[in-house]
Amino acid sequence: MTETTPSSTPVAASRVDLYATVHKALRLCRSHPLIRTGAADPHDDAEVAEACQAVQDLLSLCESHLHKEDSFVHPLLDAALPGKAARAADDHRHHAADIERISALV
Repeated sequence: MTETTPSSTPVAASRVDLYATVHKALRLCRSHPLIRTGAADPHDDAEVAEACQAVQDLLSLCESHLHKEDSFVHPLLDAALPGKAARAADDHRHHAADIERISALV
């Protein structure tokens, strides 16, 4: 069995993929605000406020995740494999811009 890293490079099953479980959990977390927003009655101010809060909470979680990976995981990855975290860093810049844009809407 092989797994993939963010760069889609196959790795042996005996190696730990630090990204897989965390990102799987983040994908699950993204589904809850989507469901809450889709189910909200747009004419019910309380439901709209709850849906907006769920989105804001998700954005805060995503910001925290980006900060932790950028501060702790990627420096260690680059120390072991120089340049290996460059693609993730670029992805994170785009994610941060998306988070900021969505935050302005809710």
